[in-house]
Amino acid sequence: MSSPNDMLFVLSLVAPLLIAVWHLFYQQPPDSLPGPYRTRLPILGNVLEVSYFAIVHSRADLFFDYVARRFGSFARVWFPAVGRGIVVTDAVAIRKILGGGSEGRMFARSEYVPVMAKDMTEYVMSTLPENTMIWKKHRKTISPAFSPSYLRRAHSIAHSACTKLMSKWLHRFPAVQADQISCVTVDSRDLLTIVLELTTRTMFSFDLNLIPADPNETMTPEARDFMSSIRWTVQFFVTRYAIPRPFWSLAGVGKADVDIRKAAIFRILDRAIDVKNYNKPSDETQLEARSRFDTSLDLLDRLLQAPAAENDEDPDGFTAEEVRGAQIGLLLGSLDTSFGTLQLALLELSSIPDLQARLASEIVDINTLSFGDNQSLRLHNAVIKETMRLNTIVPFVPRTAVRDLLHPEAFGLPRGTKIKKGDTAFLNFAGVHTSERYFSEPHKFDPERWLADDASSLPFFAFGDGATECVGKKQAMNTMVVVLAHIMARFIVSLGVKRDDVKIEYGSTLAISKLPLNLTLRRVLDE
Repeated sequence: MSSPNDMLFVLSLVAPLLIAVWHLFYQQPPDSLPGPYRTRLPILGNVLEVSYFAIVHSRADLFFDYVARRFGSFARVWFPAVGRGIVVTDAVAIRKILGGGSEGRMFARSEYVPVMAKDMTEYVMSTLPENTMIWKKHRKTISPAFSPSYLRRAHSIAHSACTKLMSKWLHRFPAVQADQISCVTVDSRDLLTIVLELTTRTMFSFDLNLIPADPNETMTPEARDFMSSIRWTVQFFVTRYAIPRPFWSLAGVGKADVDIRKAAIFRILDRAIDVKNYNKPSDETQLEARSRFDTSLDLLDRLLQAPAAENDEDPDGFTAEEVRGAQIGLLLGSLDTSFGTLQLALLELSSIPDLQARLASEIVDINTLSFGDNQSLRLHNAVIKETMRLNTIVPFVPRTAVRDLLHPEAFGLPRGTKIKKGDTAFLNFAGVHTSERYFSEPHKFDPERWLADDASSLPFFAFGDGATECVGKKQAMNTMVVVLAHIMARFIVSLGVKRDDVKIEYGSTLAISKLPLNLTLRRVLDE
């Protein structure tokens, strides 16, 4: 039997040989692109660098910013979960990768993501690979729903929800004399109720009463449980993507954990479907005519009135599980963009009272704000867009090569770049948005840049781009403009804590876990 000393002796001889083999063969990059690929560790790859930004800054996404600043627009990386990758911080290349080049669609979401989400639902549209039948039919069915009539209805609901929330906030102010200034502190997470109420009412025509009409009333336990479970679902996706499958249960995202949360979500979603089915036309001819010509149909109508399908390869119909997946995807999409951006916009505006005054002066009468007025609120739109540029809610997205790339230059990549099937391109949206190559003073919050004559030439990937651009982009922008207008018309906003104490964190998107806001009545100050 070998002694421990003998084993150590053998190991001391073998280890240098293994390291030499690693450096001679495995460590060599596939092409001449720079990047931390060359200095990665065995097995771990570049995980430790990402962990540093995640632990020290709570922003794992900053790793890609670091890579872009140090190595340029194209850089090699390697991660255990995806293997070989390339960080792309070039606007032209990003557009071509998202839209497809002369060789057709070469990049799509990883097939691992739907598997990861399966215990909740594997049919969330924002996680499905774009080259699959299920993604294509989701997109084909949902896109027409965002018609002008639908957007006008969404505006009306957003206006109503904002009015109720502003009434709740105003109710907290004590009675004051005309020459007195009163200030109250509110939680920015109240804005989440507007986003979820808007989503459930416009997309599903289902009112959860998340914002009671009476300021003295509180949210029902059912509504509170639903909202809490939706927020948990966002973290569920992030956690499962970040850690190996054997550790999901230890991290609180195992199947048993999912079953508890999804029961609260599905209970509400199933009720919305039951209401739709109760009011569904019984005559097939009427049903077909309504599906084809009725512009009042919401997104859930369009999903339910498509033919029933037995599997996800049916080019027209949807299974019950696919409908649920679409509902969850729409809820999470609203949460990702609108809520987080509104928080970050108020954070930026809190230190610029002059800009707040200009926003307020842009509003003629908040009580009669119409859908047509949204486009005239040019500064409001610019503030939202600048917020999404400087604090890109989805800082990057990974896309996996579906086959070997023969002509990299067709996708804006440097000649000689080697992309094999399964390689991952990390599209660094935030890196482009904060690059001096595209923006002057890129780290300055300057909404005026979007009002300049050359604004249309500036790269902007907050909603993706091309054929895979967010289908709800117009609704999201309109919603955020309406909410911001309601707040600016009534209040002057400042932070309830020091700016240094506000922590922007990255999960699957940027978010602020706690942002107390001090509100001062604008009419008191104006007098």
